[in-house]
Amino acid sequence: MDKIEDAVKVYVLSKQFMSENLDAIVNIERDYSETWLPDNFMMDVPMKWELSRYASIGEKPVGFLIASLREDSIALHRFMVDPDYRDRHIGAIIYSDFEQACMKIQGVKKITLNVLADNTGAIEFYKRLGYAICSKRSDTARRYGMEKILRE
Repeated sequence: MDKIEDAVKVYVLSKQFMSENLDAIVNIERDYSETWLPDNFMMDVPMKWELSRYASIGEKPVGFLIASLREDSIALHRFMVDPDYRDRHIGAIIYSDFEQACMKIQGVKKITLNVLADNTGAIEFYKRLGYAICSKRSDTARRYGMEKILRE
């Protein structure tokens, strides 16, 4: 294959896959300052297991996105690409599959997320995908709320 992104496959992140591969999924976020506990990954929330995605190269998970339904919006809770596989368009590949799934859900108007204010790489990535900063939060770690309008 010419490019690594040609080897990337995206799948629905089922509860069974998460349970069987929890260590590998947790390892993907090893350099993130606000890691989740295993219970966070396994928590059931509306439409999580239908909306969430993971990417793999062969048998190795290299990225994931966890989201859920909240009334007329989708909340993107967690989106990580393994540090060894960043800057290879894997995040864009995962996101594209995720957004296609969101568009199929009747009544969903937007996708929302929170991002650490000092994570400029993530902020620019989301802006390239069509997100805009819609709020600034000051909590223990300063964050921006971002959203992408899917339909009016």
